[in-house]
Amino acid sequence: MKIIIAFSLAFYMTLVIFNNMTDPDTNYKFIRAVFTMTDLSSGDDNRWRAINFPILNWVGFIIILTIELTSAVLLWKGSVAMLKARKSSSDTFNKARATVSTGIFAGLFLWFTVFLTVGGEWFLMWQSEKFNAQHTAFSLTIVFMLFLIFMHQRDTDSGSSGSGK
Repeated sequence: MKIIIAFSLAFYMTLVIFNNMTDPDTNYKFIRAVFTMTDLSSGDDNRWRAINFPILNWVGFIIILTIELTSAVLLWKGSVAMLKARKSSSDTFNKARATVSTGIFAGLFLWFTVFLTVGGEWFLMWQSEKFNAQHTAFSLTIVFMLFLIFMHQRDTDSGSSGSGK
C-alpha cells in the first residue's frame, strides 16, 4: 500500500509541476497577485507587506516550481526504490522509503509553509476573492501530513499481508 501511495503522490506532483511549467503565465499571475496584495478586502492597511518588484515575484514563482520539482523527483526516485525493495527485509524497505518521506515533506513544506503560512498569513491571501488558494493548500497539507505519518509506520517481517508495503 505504501508503494501505491508513493507512486500516486509522485504522479500528483508531476502533474502539478507540469501544469505550472506549461502555463507559466496563469500561474505567475496568481503569484504576482498574492505578492502584490492587489485583491484584499482590508484595503491599504496591510499592503506595506506587498512585494511590488516583478523580479522578486518571479523569484517566488521559481522557488515554488523548484520545491514542486524537488518533491516530484524525490517521490519518483523513492517510489522506484521502494518497489525494488518490496521483497527485501523490513529494514531495507524502511531505508528505501526515506526518499519518499523527504519528497512528501517537500510537498508538505510547500502547501503549509509557502501557501498557508507565507501566502495566507503574510500576504493575507485569505482575504482575496479571486486569488485565494487557502482551502486547497489546507486540504493538501492534511493529505501530505497523513501520508507522511502513514509512510513512517514501521513495516515488520510478518508477511506481505501485514507489512503495508
